[in-house]
Amino acid sequence: MAVEAGKATGWVDADTHLYEPCELWQDRMDARYRPDVPTLVPMVDGRLFIQYGHRVYPTMPNHPGFGAIYGPGGTAIGTVCDPRERLRWMDAAGTDIQILYPTLALNGASQVDDPALAGALARAYNRYAAEFAASDPRRLVPALVVPMNHPGIAVQEINYARHELGLTLAVSNPTPPGNVPWSDSRYDDVWATLQDLDVPLTFHELTASAPPYGTGVERYQGDWAMLYVCTHVVEQVLVLTEFILKGILARFPRLRISLAESHVSWLEGWPIGRAH
Repeated sequence: MAVEAGKATGWVDADTHLYEPCELWQDRMDARYRPDVPTLVPMVDGRLFIQYGHRVYPTMPNHPGFGAIYGPGGTAIGTVCDPRERLRWMDAAGTDIQILYPTLALNGASQVDDPALAGALARAYNRYAAEFAASDPRRLVPALVVPMNHPGIAVQEINYARHELGLTLAVSNPTPPGNVPWSDSRYDDVWATLQDLDVPLTFHELTASAPPYGTGVERYQGDWAMLYVCTHVVEQVLVLTEFILKGILARFPRLRISLAESHVSWLEGWPIGRAH
């Protein structure tokens, strides 16, 4: 589609990603946390992994890693990593708005045991995302990350990111941290905060960081196709079903949720979808 530069077209890319560099944490975290900043780790077989909060991702033994993005000749190039270049690319493609999800920061975002470190990692990324979008906040819409395994810290970070950074969207993995169901009361303050601040929550899975208790993760170790379906489709079906059947949306009627990269053709034949 040929468009005149700078002209709005109305097209929204609802799922694209920031290729955030590891340096963002080094530059935006207090000195006491810098020994624990995420770093890209080369494996002996040449794959490129990331260490995030004392854990190494991908967790899947046959995952290709992040070399195709962050390795030599990878796709983390100026066209997407520089906000002005990205805006020019959007103009050429006829895209008015991009919703931007993390690439590295969603790996382990809710699996860091130390609450202070988890909060610091989330805040550093959210600052970076807001800075990236500052070139054109209307057209570049990044999602904030929070450590869902520390609900109190998550509430603090949602408030900070909304009020201080102007971020208006949140993202989480659909698999609940620690295998604690999303309907557990520990998350109620998180849902209330998202609702009260009118911050929608998108569930977006990354197979690279799927925990061992995730659906099919232990069963299909070594089978990439099955693992992808379990994490990106089955877990999304489960989270949406839980939010409806367990009454989360009934208790927080103004809470808005969405699913990304979940191949939602299943919705048409989903009994709950037809009933609602």
